[in-house]
Amino acid sequence: MQYALLVGGLANAVNELSVKLAQAKPNFGMIKAIVEDLSDCKIDGKNYNQTVVVVMADSNISAPSGIGLREQIRRFYNNNYLVYNNTHIIDYR
Repeated sequence: MQYALLVGGLANAVNELSVKLAQAKPNFGMIKAIVEDLSDCKIDGKNYNQTVVVVMADSNISAPSGIGLREQIRRFYNNNYLVYNNTHIIDYR
């Protein structure tokens, strides 16, 4: 069940990225950017010291900061409380 919370939190992070980029829905470039961003164990718009670039259909955009995985996991948990109310939330730092 904790795995489901983590995957749900990642899905929310991709959705939050699409909202921050003013897009109606996420695309593969956004998913790839979140994966690249998380490779240093933080979603902060950087892969270590390199800026993460989101590849869009018509341009490339620097990934914004401020998408916290912990907050997105909590958001997923709260939105699905009846399913996960007996599951310990992952303390991702």
